[in-house]
Amino acid sequence: MNASPPRSVSLHQVSSVLQERPLNPSTFAAVLLSSLTKAFLCGFSPQWLPVYVCLQFPPLLLVVFGDFRRRRSLLYFLELCWVVNCVGYCVVAHEILVTCSALPFEFAPLLTEQTRAGLGLAFFIIANGPLAASVIMNSNMLIMHDLVRSSAFFIHFTPAAISWLFRWRQTVFLNQSWAPFDANSGFFAMTRTMRLKVPPPPIPFLELMRRPVIVYAAWFVPYAVWLLFTGYSWPARYKFQSSYNDLARNMPKYWPPRVRALAYLFMHAFANMFAFGCAAFLFRSLLLHTLWIFVLLAVASHNAASYYSFTYGGKRAIKRLEKISKEGEEKAEIGLWHLDKSKGV
Repeated sequence: MNASPPRSVSLHQVSSVLQERPLNPSTFAAVLLSSLTKAFLCGFSPQWLPVYVCLQFPPLLLVVFGDFRRRRSLLYFLELCWVVNCVGYCVVAHEILVTCSALPFEFAPLLTEQTRAGLGLAFFIIANGPLAASVIMNSNMLIMHDLVRSSAFFIHFTPAAISWLFRWRQTVFLNQSWAPFDANSGFFAMTRTMRLKVPPPPIPFLELMRRPVIVYAAWFVPYAVWLLFTGYSWPARYKFQSSYNDLARNMPKYWPPRVRALAYLFMHAFANMFAFGCAAFLFRSLLLHTLWIFVLLAVASHNAASYYSFTYGGKRAIKRLEKISKEGEEKAEIGLWHLDKSKGV
């Protein structure tokens, strides 16, 4: 058999590989500007950061919805992270309307003060527990050029950052005015004690756990019923992607489908209860909570740097070109073998 030709690729193949992952400069600039705006608001005018994020979430949701629909991934919207974000930003928007003294009208609270305080506690624990931990567990990246990819970091990190502002604003900013958020009771419904400069009494650990567990159960019960009765079959039946399917495919194949669904639900509930307990300690410590926020930022930044280094630093292109070259070499060898065989060599 004749010697195979040296491994090589054409200029057209190199160009095709380099164009597989385009970097949109407009999207990159918009996401970078948005990140810088959040940092500026957090330091200079923190009371407006929740307003900015509430305005930012709906268009981001529409972009992600379009992408998920195209990739048959809409079941991800049923997961805890997306549900908490959608409901949580509605609650934050309600607090903004109720407490904003800059509005030309008064917005009467739709919820009682006790309910609002309970939702505030639940929002804090869930945001800094399972949602924030997902930044690490799911290897979220602080990337700038792709709105859909950056949305994972947004929904997992931003609630924790907003909860930091709501929780520690009086501690960090002391007597500085928090207008327009000083008109009524505020997110944690503690304005009266804050106005008197009297620290609110510490909230017992079990109370910190009770509120998020109630909110979690409100999502978990209907989700579990749906998953056990029919949801477990949707990925195979309708070719949908889902968080359940991402984990179930790694379970033993001999397990019945409903057993896999039960195992997923059990692991989900156990992991969230553990995360709630850890987040309860963050509620009591400005230092721990601040360190946790910076750990999340560091992890997401490192993941993004690794992604950009691999994707746009040449490593990915080299691997793709080596694969293309190897495939071309194998095809050439098969062609030479058939040629030799036809010649009777």
